[in-house]
Amino acid sequence: MLAAALLAVLAVGATVVAQSQDSGKTTADRGISTQAVETGPSGETVIGRGSDTTYNVSSLLGNLYTFSPTREDGVTTENVNEDIILNAPPQGSSVGIAQLADAADLSSDPAADVPTSFARSSRGPRDSDPEGLSFTAFARDAIVPVTFGAQGGPAQGVENLSLQQLRGIFVTCQITNFNQIGGDDAPIAVYTIQEGSGTRATFDQFLNGDSDNCIPPEFKDGNQANGERIIFENNANPILETDAGVDPSLRGRAIFPFSFARLSTSVPNEAINALRVNNVEANASTISNRSFPFTRDVYFVTVLDNRSPDDAAADRFVNWVCKPNSAHGKDPISGDNYGKVINNTILASGFGLRNCADTLT
Repeated sequence: MLAAALLAVLAVGATVVAQSQDSGKTTADRGISTQAVETGPSGETVIGRGSDTTYNVSSLLGNLYTFSPTREDGVTTENVNEDIILNAPPQGSSVGIAQLADAADLSSDPAADVPTSFARSSRGPRDSDPEGLSFTAFARDAIVPVTFGAQGGPAQGVENLSLQQLRGIFVTCQITNFNQIGGDDAPIAVYTIQEGSGTRATFDQFLNGDSDNCIPPEFKDGNQANGERIIFENNANPILETDAGVDPSLRGRAIFPFSFARLSTSVPNEAINALRVNNVEANASTISNRSFPFTRDVYFVTVLDNRSPDDAAADRFVNWVCKPNSAHGKDPISGDNYGKVINNTILASGFGLRNCADTLT
């Protein structure tokens, strides 16, 4: 039973690894020291849990590492210990961090009997996190506000919002109609992300307030049947598939924060319109140089003091993602240096590159 569950988790994203390997983009070597190679294979199975935003890219990187050459192949630079990296389905960054610290219920997880050895997080560390954790930022993302609906809807003409206008919409409730921000006369329907999400926590931090403040109480009571507006991150389906019998205008009046990486790699949808913030458009360049105001790093979280061989294997994986190109060998499939393949995988997943050397504890 466990083996079947683990294989199901491993299969996620495996078919698109090859597509990520040939994007043709390169970067400079990453400045992080290489962890010492251990003397023999351990074959540990490692589970990562947490963020939705980084689920796909972490699955791709995990598969890339799992199937990279081992000591048996005569290679000492890649997956020497023959570890297997798996990613459990997303439940949110804070949930994954709590699971890593053995402080959360795993009863609903199909691989619950495998302990969490690393967490995926789309937010940085905070004072309330358990002690003894290490946050390694491996990529860069942004949070973009999006509106919905075809041309002619009330949001038509709204292409840019300032930070103060976004605070007015989500936090202070001083902006309640699209005609206050350049659109037509129609009330704004505020949607935000579920608690426990790193994207929600970071968005609230950018706004300096709770992004659910301006949602009417009847639409944030957890009842999905009556039009709940606190919805799962990076999933616009509750908005796009709104029952026209409830409110035919609702989709065209909605605004919702979205991960740029997830939005840019989703199936194109003309009904979703990404807005500029402070007149800066979110793109690969403005995210990499942090000129887009809502830019954030995304992290792998591990424990500082390894509790088990699984934890040590998680460290090996994270260090493999971050070590310099000069410490990598070549991918036998593409012929490229594995450091380049890792970077291409991150870029093809919609994220910007950043230096893994900056580790937060």
